[in-house]
Amino acid sequence: MEFNSHVTVLYLDDEIINLKVIELTLGRYFNVLIFSNVADALNEISKNSDITHVISDLLMPDTNGVEFIKKVKTLNNSVKCYIHSGVNITDEIREALSKKLIDDFFEKPLNISYIYNSITSFEKINHP
Repeated sequence: MEFNSHVTVLYLDDEIINLKVIELTLGRYFNVLIFSNVADALNEISKNSDITHVISDLLMPDTNGVEFIKKVKTLNNSVKCYIHSGVNITDEIREALSKKLIDDFFEKPLNISYIYNSITSFEKINHP
């Protein structure tokens, strides 16, 4: 696995420890922006055209990840989106996958190799 400068990942989670883990692990391979607040994350997406991928926790106090991703898609429909959660895949996630709202579901605990491969599979198409 190598660093890919074409990829900027925005990660949203209400738990600080998860933000730090993602920053330290995925940050070895991609540009990573971490946010614990939905409004700040949406603001960044609206002004930062370098964001290519968004990963969101599913369960947060002020929203859920699927609702957040719906808002992301209104700001940038071409960004690849993912849900990262400690709960098993739900009907809501299955529906989001089938409607292509989200591109993949990542289970906690973190599987960096799986996440890396999922993200880079899209990048190989866009940056061969």
